[in-house]
Order: sequence, then C-alpha cells, then structure tokens
Amino acid sequence: MNQLYRQMIEILQTQRNLLLVGHIEPDGDCLGSLLGLYFAFHGQEKNWRLITQDSPADYLNFLPGLNKIIRPQAIDIVPQGILMVDCCALNRTGNWLADYLQTDIPRYCIDHHQTAHFQGELAIIEPQAAACGEIVAALLQQADIQPDVPTATALYTALAADTGCFRFGSTQSRTLSQAAWLRPLVDIEQIRIALYESRSKGNMHLLKQALQKLEYGCNGQFCYSVLTRDDFRAANYAEASNIVNFTLLTAGVKIGMLIEEHEGYLKVSLRSRPGYPVDQLARRLGGGGHQQAAGCRRDGNLQTESALLIATVEHYLQQIKQTS
Repeated sequence: MNQLYRQMIEILQTQRNLLLVGHIEPDGDCLGSLLGLYFAFHGQEKNWRLITQDSPADYLNFLPGLNKIIRPQAIDIVPQGILMVDCCALNRTGNWLADYLQTDIPRYCIDHHQTAHFQGELAIIEPQAAACGEIVAALLQQADIQPDVPTATALYTALAADTGCFRFGSTQSRTLSQAAWLRPLVDIEQIRIALYESRSKGNMHLLKQALQKLEYGCNGQFCYSVLTRDDFRAANYAEASNIVNFTLLTAGVKIGMLIEEHEGYLKVSLRSRPGYPVDQLARRLGGGGHQQAAGCRRDGNLQTESALLIATVEHYLQQIKQTS
C-alpha cells in the first residue's frame, strides 16, 4: 500500500472531532467526496463535521446525508484535526478557516487540484485523478472497505460530476474501474438526470441570457459571455452552474469564458479544448483549477475587468499559436 494512503487511512480510522472542509460553491465532486468519507469511515461515530461556506445547489438535493453539510457558523465542536477535501488552497474554502489554522490543529488534505502548495501534516494530491472522489474511492479500496448504498451513491456522483458522466479526457482506467465497482449499488439514472438533465427555471433563464450575449474573438477560437447582476434578478447565483460549458460548443472554439457579476466581485469560469490549458491562465489571474476547467475571482468594475479578461485570454491564445 502507498505510504501516504496508509497514513491517511490511519488518520481517518482513528481521528475524532475532525472538520472535513470543502470548497466554496461546492459541486458534486466536493460534496460526494465529503459524504463518501463520512459514511465509509463512520464519521458520525467519531463526531466529525462536514463544512462548506456556501450551501449546496438544489440539483444535488438527492445526495444521501446532504443535511450533514453545515455552514461554518454552525460548528459546535472543538476540532482536533482539519481535512481539506477537493481543495488544497486556503482561499478556496472561503473566509472563515484561517482563524482555526492559527492554532496547532493538525491539517490534512485530499485533492486533485495542483493550484497551491499545501502546508500541513499530510496531503494526498493527485492532479492526474479525474475527481477527488476517485482518490477517496481508492482509499476505500486500499482499506478494504466495502461501500454501502449511501457511500456508493456519493462517490459515484463525485466521479460522474467531474468527468461529464465519464466523457471528459481526464477519465482514466482507474476512474472507470471504480465506477464499475460502485455501479451495482447506485441508481445511475437518478444521478445522471440530477446532474445533467434537471435544470431549474432560473438556470434556463440564465442560459438564455448567456447564449444571447455570446461573443467571439481570435478568429472564432475564443467564445465568451457575461451575466450581469440584472440577469440574476430572476435566478440565484448557484443556478449559473455549468453554463460556461456552452461557450465551448461552437465549432472551432478552443477557450470559453463566462463572467458573472456578483455582489462585490466577478466570478470567472474558463473551459478549453486539449492543448489549451486554462489552469495556467487562471493562475495568472489569481485562481486555478484543471487544464480544461479552471476559474478565478476578480475585484473591480465589470466593464473594466471584462475588457481586461477578454484581452488576457486573446493574448494567451496568440502566445499558444506562436509557440505551436
């Protein structure tokens, strides 16, 4: 067994009063990984708490045990350890965790994003993994833990969410073998429909607005759209989930971008085709992510920042063209 896996399994099997912390705007992989760990390693018996700063989106309400996910202000234990799940950078957890890290509490991490250097006692960070849930499933297999229905549902959701139901290039042999391992215990129709075929009216409204505003640059290699605060009057911010993916659907587009105007900041989502790694671009802008899916947050005026972001992506595409 891999030494890091052995050490992490020992922590998960013995650690009491553990905070399992997910990232802001938690998605299916983040929540599925949190819940999978909680169920598989009997977190309730060890007095664990699952924390995300933002509430889960409504389309994930089917996940078993979702009520176990609480907000930071609801923490009612003195933590003896902190495990960051699906994030290794402190700023990805929100604006509350830093206070806990001023103490001597041990800090651990399970993640598949290589966006920042992790500072703590133990980390399993595998950028080649298609999902954080893939690492969690591997931990269960190494620990010889057989999943029950809630655990399998959570982890299969994590895998399906971050691979586009196993369509993305990040899907690897281990991903598929784990899906086959979990498959007998899950309702894959329920998961597929919930993740990809149950859009809210608010989401459809935002999608309509985004599609009406599509713009192109770099001879059709760049597609982008902007959602303003006015667009969100008929929808909540969580309902913009996955709309950025539509910026890649036009033939010839290599990089897609969606800019959302939130209260006090701009959320920037980036998607790309192979050979156009947007994680590098996102890091330049203060964010991070995967090669084909990344993002960042930006302060400033929408008009000014939008112009800067558009120019930055266009310059990046020109750089790639010159070096290819």
